[in-house]
Amino acid sequence: MPEIELLLSDILNEEKDGLNAARAILLAIRNKAFKGDIRAAEMLLDRAYGKPKQYVDNSVTINEPLIIELEKDEEDEV
Repeated sequence: MPEIELLLSDILNEEKDGLNAARAILLAIRNKAFKGDIRAAEMLLDRAYGKPKQYVDNSVTINEPLIIELEKDEEDEV
């Protein structure tokens, strides 16, 4: 069985009307973005520039010990 990369390469390099499939797909997405399709614009920008970094505040300080209480099942009780 051929590897997926080879299959995709074959399909995306097929030409029709002077355009390969990959270019035709990108142009279709671009046209949707120009018409106001936010999802299409996000798709293009995410792939061109990467998704924006998300910052997480991990500077939480606790002065007391962390206590985790587990629920007991009826089976655990003896």
